[in-house]
Amino acid sequence: MVIVGGGFGGLQVVAGLRRTPVEVTLVDRRNFHLFQPLTYQVATGALSPGEIAYPLRAIFKRQRNVQVLLAEVRDFDLGAHTVQLGSVSGIPASERLHYDRLVVAAGSTYSYFGHDDWRAYALEVKSIESALAARSRLLAAFEAAEAVPDTRERDAWLTFVVVGGGPTGVEMAGQIAELARDTLRRDFRRIDPRNARIILVEAADRILTSFPPSLSAKAERSLQRLGVTVLTRHTVVGIDADGVTLDDGNKSPNRIPSRVVIWLQASTLRPLPVDSVSSPARSATEPAGSPSRPTSRCPDTPKCSQSATWSASATRAARRVCYPVSRRSRCSRDATSRASSVPGLVTALMSRSSTATRATWRRSDGPPQSPTSAGSASAGSSPGRPGS
Repeated sequence: MVIVGGGFGGLQVVAGLRRTPVEVTLVDRRNFHLFQPLTYQVATGALSPGEIAYPLRAIFKRQRNVQVLLAEVRDFDLGAHTVQLGSVSGIPASERLHYDRLVVAAGSTYSYFGHDDWRAYALEVKSIESALAARSRLLAAFEAAEAVPDTRERDAWLTFVVVGGGPTGVEMAGQIAELARDTLRRDFRRIDPRNARIILVEAADRILTSFPPSLSAKAERSLQRLGVTVLTRHTVVGIDADGVTLDDGNKSPNRIPSRVVIWLQASTLRPLPVDSVSSPARSATEPAGSPSRPTSRCPDTPKCSQSATWSASATRAARRVCYPVSRRSRCSRDATSRASSVPGLVTALMSRSSTATRATWRRSDGPPQSPTSAGSASAGSSPGRPGS
């Protein structure tokens, strides 16, 4: 069994196969698991990168049926049951990896709603590298404000815009406020960091929409006490090197000069390449020689389960293999089924990973066995065969 991705979903599936006679190969382009809910603390300097990353091999060192492979997935050939791999940082990797069952848990990326040009100007915290880049930009903003003589330019450097009123956005805005008003308040001579403007932008009518309204109101009051300006019912309509343009639906667009914009809005499935021969994503009207396009849907095969990340408010049922992730979820055999509400990102992800694991039990040798029976069942098999 091959599992692509060493995030929450991949770890949940691998852990669920601990006592089964299944040989597991975990493929990831990083050799560590990143605890993404705390990347914002790395971005604000509260934690070091090593405190939110843990080696995958150390996690599974006692699980003898697991092999960790450092490689990047380049393509899938669903008909031949192979995964095409590429090297990472020059480290050699097998070109192809065979599988009997495939679980794709490749994670998520931020959605810019069709405005991918904004990525060049907005900071993110999805990875260690992006969190460190955000930390460098945050601290450099205070240094630049100290150096520039022009008042307007200084105000732009001391204006921080956080887009997205979810849990990460709320935490990020609060951490920046504490950084400015506590940590750095006595470190500069020409500026007062406590005068920094921290603006949290949310398109909905309240922040933390996945939580009860009472908690949203309490969180907003806490942010206001820290000096954060919360702008609900405001939509971002433009981001460039000089600032952000907002639209509240009533007045003319509002321009906010800012040199630091952090985008934490709307996670979506990370696009994955699927071999053109086996991929159902190719339209019948496309020429035979045209290149395959990335797809974020589970391939049309019962031997591939997609446990990749959903948005915080929706999940999609995979074709042929549909697993409900909550009582409110609705399943469909169509890959373009409607989105259904789920309580939260990680909750849905962990639940979906568990159901993918149970599906593997049903399709292989049944549910998990006791350590004795599992050992007896696998005694005659060849250990360590990669790609099974």
